[in-house]
Amino acid sequence: MRILFVFERHSGGGVPTVLINETKLLQEHSHTIGHFCLHFNLSFFPHESKCSAMHYFAFPDFYVYHQLKDTSSLWRKVLYKIRRYFYLVEQKNPLRPFIITRRLKAAIQDFKPDIVYFHSTGDFLRFKELFQLPKQLGIPSIYKVHGPTLICPNRELNKGARYDITNNCEGLCTQKDDWGKSCITYKCIANPLKRIARLMEFRDVLKGLPDSVDYIVTPSQSLKVLIQQSYQFRHNEVGILRNSFGDGLIRQEKPSHSSSQNHYFLSLGRLQASKGYLSLIQAFEALPDIPLYIAGSGPYRTEMEAYIKSGNLSHIHLLPWKSGLELAELFQNALAVIIPSLSYENLGMVILEAFSFSKAVIGTQVGGIPELVHHGETGLLYPPGDVTSLRQCVKELWDNPALAEQLGMNGFSFVTRTYSSESLYQEMMAAFDKTIRLHQTRREPRLP
Repeated sequence: MRILFVFERHSGGGVPTVLINETKLLQEHSHTIGHFCLHFNLSFFPHESKCSAMHYFAFPDFYVYHQLKDTSSLWRKVLYKIRRYFYLVEQKNPLRPFIITRRLKAAIQDFKPDIVYFHSTGDFLRFKELFQLPKQLGIPSIYKVHGPTLICPNRELNKGARYDITNNCEGLCTQKDDWGKSCITYKCIANPLKRIARLMEFRDVLKGLPDSVDYIVTPSQSLKVLIQQSYQFRHNEVGILRNSFGDGLIRQEKPSHSSSQNHYFLSLGRLQASKGYLSLIQAFEALPDIPLYIAGSGPYRTEMEAYIKSGNLSHIHLLPWKSGLELAELFQNALAVIIPSLSYENLGMVILEAFSFSKAVIGTQVGGIPELVHHGETGLLYPPGDVTSLRQCVKELWDNPALAEQLGMNGFSFVTRTYSSESLYQEMMAAFDKTIRLHQTRREPRLP
């Protein structure tokens, strides 16, 4: 089968990891894979992935400036500024949807896929023409939703522009025939112009997407339920397609659990308010003898650094984003991993990675986290934003490393049993077969 993946960009994070794992898994079973990306640059693609997919992209990598941002070289800084200028010009190009659609059409005509597989966290929702194109060309299409982008204009499931744990919503903008009105009522996006623009995009997509893609899948049961409850997708088939993890990422032997090595707690991800890192730091503020390592990047980093510095919290270490061997070493030497998310969390790859290293996970009771972290079995759960409960969970594992080891081994057993390559491959092929059947059913003429 020839499968064309369509996605935003190669970069660090969960979605690109899933993309690479699924590509490798399908290639191992002799499928031909193509990648169409808005911004593709070969340096973004991990060399260790050994992925040989055919690559197409909407814009030249001259526009991709991000890899130059952290350099100290003067000429690279200048080049970064130039690339950033052209990148911003391209972002505001009114012909951008037309250009992207035309190049996707050219990629489809060149690659000749049997199925088009959309992966999106939200950026593609601005281009409804992309989702309509496979239908116009008579090609089945499946859309894997990686977050609440189809049910919330601000993509946080939070009422109000400033994040507040008490303002969580359950997709008010798609309940009944709201069509995003709640986003205006609660001013979920602070900038009025951005709010109007995002809402127009949101409504535009909701009117076109349900009839454009043949099958919608999500990695978690919780997200599936939210989409099924939405008024706009009430007639759509929605299924579950778990994120491919890959046996290569699962350690085949039990890692050693030396008390001299497992001497800190670890948390990693995108540093933003809704991820709950402030509550995590506050919990460790009263635990000066227990080290915490936080690895990641994002807009909240400056505020976190200031808070740590003002409190003289020398036992809390803020690290840049890690990958490869550095990330493996962080996992290996940690006692447990903490997921302190306050807002909706789909199904974090960090949890699966922690389980693969036989690490217990402390997580919040939001979204798809409880689907992986079973309290008292593979980790510990606590109410989101509850600093006292989080602190108790941390102390429980710190004072009882044998419990942390047992929970970690249970997680290892869970991930090796549930996320084997063969079971995930069969699940993926079943989703593709259903997509093709639904596509054929939609093409059949309706009886008068």
